[in-house]
Parts: sequence; C-alpha cells; structure tokens
Amino acid sequence: MSQNWKNCRDDINIDASRLKVGEKIVYDRDSEGRVISVEKRDGNSCWVVTAYYGHPYHENVCKIRSFKDKLIGNVFFGYFFLGIYKLYLFIGSSNFGSYWKEKVNDCDSIQRKISGILCNILLKFSK
Repeated sequence: MSQNWKNCRDDINIDASRLKVGEKIVYDRDSEGRVISVEKRDGNSCWVVTAYYGHPYHENVCKIRSFKDKLIGNVFFGYFFLGIYKLYLFIGSSNFGSYWKEKVNDCDSIQRKISGILCNILLKFSK
C-alpha cells in the first residue's frame, strides 16, 4: 500500500513510500514554481535522524532539518554549525555512516538507542 508523504521543504505531495534510508527525491522547478522533473537519488548522508525514523519526510525529520537550517542560518553561530554539519555529512557518507545506518534498523542495537536519544534532544531544542 502506498503512502503519500508531504515534502516538508516545499509543500509538494509526492509518493515517497518506496524510498529507502539514504535515498532522497530531488526535483526541479520552472520559473513559475511548477515542478518540471522529479528524480530519486542515493547519497543522503543523514545517518542518525533519517535512519532512526526510517523516512526522509517523516514529520520529526522535517522538524529537526528545519532546526538545523535555522542554526546554520544564524549570523553569529552559522559558520560553526555549518562546519559541524559538513563533518556530519562526511561521516555519514563514509563506511562508518553506512554501518551506523544499517545497525539503527536493529531495534535492540546500541546505535538505535543512541540515535533515539539524540533525536529526542534535537526535537526538544527544535521547539
């Protein structure tokens, strides 16, 4: 059964139910804002939050992503958070990130428990 997930970035309804952790949907728009192409790509290096919630457009993933964007956009601390985020992406695209994503799917793993704690902390700060 297919679910329609709402893209938290641009309010586009897309069927992303067949996305796997680590995949993302990329789309292009014309000058009037209409979607002209949609493409599924590998390479999402979100190895904690998306891996924990299991879907890149889960409501909590969108909240945490929005919080991250606000931190990076902060005039005073933006460069600091951007550096941390780039390190996070680098680790996520490494073998360690792949290993972590795989282990988070195991409900009894320490990686899932750690990811859950981190996600809960980020959600509390994102309010």
